[in-house]
Amino acid sequence: MRPKRLLTHCIVPLLAALLAVVAVRCLLVAQYAVPADQPAAGLLAGDRILVLRPAYGLRLPGTPPAARLRLGGRPARAGQVLAFDHPLGRGLCTALCTAVPGDTVWVDPLRGRVLPGRTSAAACPLVVPGVGRPVDVTPCNARLLHAALTRHEGSRVALVGDTALVFDGRPLHRAYFTQDYFWVEGSESRYGFVPQSHLAGRVLCVSYSADPAQPFYNCLRKGRFFRPVP
Repeated sequence: MRPKRLLTHCIVPLLAALLAVVAVRCLLVAQYAVPADQPAAGLLAGDRILVLRPAYGLRLPGTPPAARLRLGGRPARAGQVLAFDHPLGRGLCTALCTAVPGDTVWVDPLRGRVLPGRTSAAACPLVVPGVGRPVDVTPCNARLLHAALTRHEGSRVALVGDTALVFDGRPLHRAYFTQDYFWVEGSESRYGFVPQSHLAGRVLCVSYSADPAQPFYNCLRKGRFFRPVP
C-alpha cells in the first residue's frame, strides 16, 4: 500500500477515532471505578459507573479550584447521586445529595447520624451554605463550617474547642461563602458539605460491576450491567 493511501485510509481514520474517544471522555461521559471505602447508596465497591460530566457545568482547566469556571449545567438536586473530588485530593467519591443550599438537615453529633427531623434531644439543625446565604455559627456546625471555610474558601478562621470559630482574634458569629454547597450522605454514616467547585458530574448508571473479593473468572456481578442510578 502506498504511503499516501495508507495515510488516507488507515492512519487518519484511526487518529480521528482516538480523538473522538478522548473528546467523549473529557467532555461528555467518563467511567470510574467505585472505591471500596466510598460507595454511595445503591452502589457497590467494584462498580464501574458512567458519570455525565457536563451535568453541573463542564469544568474548565487552568482556573483555581475554588473559583473554577464552568460552562452550562444546572445545580445539583436532592435525590441525585453525585461524583465529586475527594476534599483531600484522594480521587473521586460518590454520595447521595440530600439537601441543597438553604435547606436544613438534622444531625445527632453524639452518634454521628443524620436524622429525618428533630427526633432526639441531641438533634442539631444544620443549614446548608450557599452564595448569598450567611450561616449562623453554632456549637453544632462549627467544625463542619471550619472545614468548608479553610479547605474551599481560603479563610484563615480558627476552630476553638470544636464548638466555636474565631477570625482575627474575634469570635465569628456568622459565616459567608463564595460558592454553593451540597449536603451529601454516603455509606457508613458518612456525610458533609461538598462545594460546587468539586462536583465532577452526575452518576448515570453502573456499566458493569466486578466483585474485588472474587477471582477474575467469577468476579462479574450478574444483574448490574447498565443498571440505572437514581
